[in-house]
Amino acid sequence: MFYTKDLENLSDSMINPVFQGRVKDGKMYISDRKSFDLWVGQFENKEVVVSVKRKTKPRTTGKHDELGNQNGYLHGVVFPISAKALGYEVEEVKEVFIQMFAPYKTRMIAGRAVQVHMRTSEMNTVQCAEFTDSIRRKMAEMGVIIPDPQKQQ
Repeated sequence: MFYTKDLENLSDSMINPVFQGRVKDGKMYISDRKSFDLWVGQFENKEVVVSVKRKTKPRTTGKHDELGNQNGYLHGVVFPISAKALGYEVEEVKEVFIQMFAPYKTRMIAGRAVQVHMRTSEMNTVQCAEFTDSIRRKMAEMGVIIPDPQKQQ
C-alpha cells in the first residue's frame, strides 16, 4: 500500500492510501483486500471518488548508479553532448528533439482531437528508448557520436 496526498483538496491534511490490484475478466482484484476493506469501511453511507489508472514503472531519478537510468542518460549524456555540438542550450536542444522525434498523444480541445508531442516524463520505457535512439542516429549522421548507454558509468 502506498500513500498520496489528496490532490482534490490540498487544504485537507489527510493522507490517502493507494491500493494496487489487477483487472481480470472485467473485475478488479485488490492485492491487499483486507486493508482496502478497512479503509473503505470508514466511508459507509457517504459518496466517494474512485480513480483507477494503469500501474507504471517509476521514472528514474538521474543518479549514475541507477539501473536502467533512461532519464539520467538523456539529461546527463544525450542532451548535453548534442547541445554542445550544435551550439545550443540543453533545454533548447531538448525542445528541438521533442518536436523531431517524440511520439504523439491526443488531447481534446473544444471538442476537437489535437495531436501534441509527448514530454519525456510522459514516455514509457519503450517510447523513451526509441526517442533516444532517434536522437543518437540523427547526431551520428551529423558526425557526433553519443556514447552507448550501457557504457556509461
